[in-house]
Amino acid sequence: GGDPITQGNRNPLLYKNLGADGIKTGFLTVEKYSLASSIKIGDRTINAVGSGFQTKNSRSRESVKLLNWGLRKFDTVKVALKDETITSLDVWLGKKNKVEVTVDEKPTGLTSSEFECLALLVKNSGKVLNRDQIIEQLRGIEWDAFNRSVDITMSRLRQKLGDDPKNPRFIKTIWGTGYLFVGGENEV
Repeated sequence: GGDPITQGNRNPLLYKNLGADGIKTGFLTVEKYSLASSIKIGDRTINAVGSGFQTKNSRSRESVKLLNWGLRKFDTVKVALKDETITSLDVWLGKKNKVEVTVDEKPTGLTSSEFECLALLVKNSGKVLNRDQIIEQLRGIEWDAFNRSVDITMSRLRQKLGDDPKNPRFIKTIWGTGYLFVGGENEV
């Protein structure tokens, strides 16, 4: 029952013909205007959340910029198909001298950041890399102690690789030190 809703949708991105959809608009006295939005282009979806905009117009304008930046700056990289050999790695003190690296499930898509990080770990297989080294080698910038981007990237990589942090097959966390690519050594 009740009267039909006559108020239009408050998400201005819906009316810009960008392919964006609305997740949530908001306003809080302290944070001002905010917008959670997403855009889908082909099979690719980018999510963006922005807060602290002084006006509705700046919320809309800056959210479009953020979505477009995400589309321009990040790619999904197909690493390999099921059972396709990516590379082979030398094994130290294992049952085998070498192990082939393959994908044993459906194709896994990695962002360019995830792919670069995995490539760095594989290149330094058997060597512990700390956050400073990873950030410096991938971005050429110094790492901020409060920056969790490396940890988030490792978490996403583990998830996509089907790796259990408690019993890692690929990426092992060396607590207080960094990350180690073990390359399936538990299976070799």
